[in-house]
Amino acid sequence: MTFAGKLSELLAASDLPITEQAAVLRAMADAVEEAGGPVVCHIVPFVPGRRPTDEDAHPGLGSSDEAALVTGAVGVDGPENMTRLLFELDRLPAGASVEATVALAGPDRSDEPRALAGWSPRPVDTAARVPGRRLALDIHPEHDLAAAELGFPVRFLEQARVELRVVFRGVPVAADEAWLDVCDIRLLGSLYQRIVDRLVVPDTARQAAEAGVPDPGAAYHPWYPVLRIGMDKAALYTAALVGDIVGKQQHLTDPAWLLRLGVYLELLTCLGIVE
Repeated sequence: MTFAGKLSELLAASDLPITEQAAVLRAMADAVEEAGGPVVCHIVPFVPGRRPTDEDAHPGLGSSDEAALVTGAVGVDGPENMTRLLFELDRLPAGASVEATVALAGPDRSDEPRALAGWSPRPVDTAARVPGRRLALDIHPEHDLAAAELGFPVRFLEQARVELRVVFRGVPVAADEAWLDVCDIRLLGSLYQRIVDRLVVPDTARQAAEAGVPDPGAAYHPWYPVLRIGMDKAALYTAALVGDIVGKQQHLTDPAWLLRLGVYLELLTCLGIVE
């Protein structure tokens, strides 16, 4: 369904007075007439094996990021942590503006979307727009997502909805949206370590005391090997994720797949140990 058709359907189901619905549809018609055709607003989807930086050297071959990571590495050497979505605009009517909204909607998109501070909405600069060339919308996770709750209550993974709209006379006349996996990688591996610290260490001491022998340390507990393997595994896939999502390297075809796999494996491993 086209954006115009979707908007008409939404208006029909909304509580807006008929006069306001008519004003919205009138503004859309004026935008189409002034632009000489339907206004186009399209977010380029993620393509496996491609990165948004590919667009710099090979116009038309870049793809949008599908994940954003909070790393805590602020002001350190290395690539800037930036999540980039590529988008296309066409036939903008004179006086139209572009705005973006970013909202978190839980790990499975079932929560009421919660707009990020500064993104509800944020104007998008299109001054450098060149016909036929893609533009970029940049999100800076260390700043924009630092205050988000990304811990155990949301299973360490949130979904962020990014919506881009063309606004003409106060009315959205074209729009598109994309979804990002959002994760604070400083928490990856933390479940394993907390089980070691809070369960394995005291349980080892308890068993040693009951046996009347010196405490041999947590490494001798039967749970420790699988937890140690989990921590090492988390460190390895975290490094891979940072390289491809933050550094825009191309070792992983689909880095968000590894992100979800790592988070789910950590949860399942720890739940199995607790059980």
